[in-house]
Amino acid sequence: MTSRTPPASLGQGRGGYPRKTSSIVVARRPRFILQNWNTVDQTAHDPPDGRTFRFRQPDDIFQLRVRLIDVSPAIWRRLLVPQDVPLPRLHHILQATMGWTDRHLHVFKVGDVRLGEPDEEYPPGPIDYRGITLNQIVRYKGSTCTYEYDLGDSWEHLIEVEEELPLESVGDALPRCVAGERACPPEDCGGPPGYASLVDALLDPDHPEHRDYRVWAGPRFQPDAFDIERVNRRLARFAPRRRRSPPSVRKRSG
Repeated sequence: MTSRTPPASLGQGRGGYPRKTSSIVVARRPRFILQNWNTVDQTAHDPPDGRTFRFRQPDDIFQLRVRLIDVSPAIWRRLLVPQDVPLPRLHHILQATMGWTDRHLHVFKVGDVRLGEPDEEYPPGPIDYRGITLNQIVRYKGSTCTYEYDLGDSWEHLIEVEEELPLESVGDALPRCVAGERACPPEDCGGPPGYASLVDALLDPDHPEHRDYRVWAGPRFQPDAFDIERVNRRLARFAPRRRRSPPSVRKRSG
């Protein structure tokens, strides 16, 4: 499949970085973040006003609100996930929920701590996130972390825990998207600034680059479109598979 060449005004990613980079690597194992949690900005994770944590059940669910930062009108999704979902799996869930194609590198950020994929060829880098679960980095209603995708375009997603819910209240079709607005931006469009230019041109037939942007984005791209059923079809592949019950064995008489 040939790659599309974007209009010249899209330029590079935010900060002039190339859109494809291999700088996110693993320096330490998950034990590091758990043993050195005091390096994280605790104001982002401790309950306000001295509120104490409630004891969660192992199968509790997080209702998350995921919103692209620096994009207006807002592009957001409301998502139900197991509270102990591993971060590598959450990465794939977020890709499917937002509509990205997983072409670029990614990293989770908690305060000043960065958690990412291992790549021993380019040390040092963020902490290896294998073995770390969501409920180890966001711990109560209102706590947040950031998921950055495409380190050149720098698409930052604010992830907020809206609710902690018992499994029986939401059913077992998880993960599941329950709400959202607007389409995912096209890949490689230059981050939020480039996306804003893209939308301005698409919405203005008299814009000098309207035709170029429409050809580049494709005729099917509509910024205000959101298909929740399509999102949940993509998410269905992440649902745990049910074990088949063993066949019943009839006892022989006599």
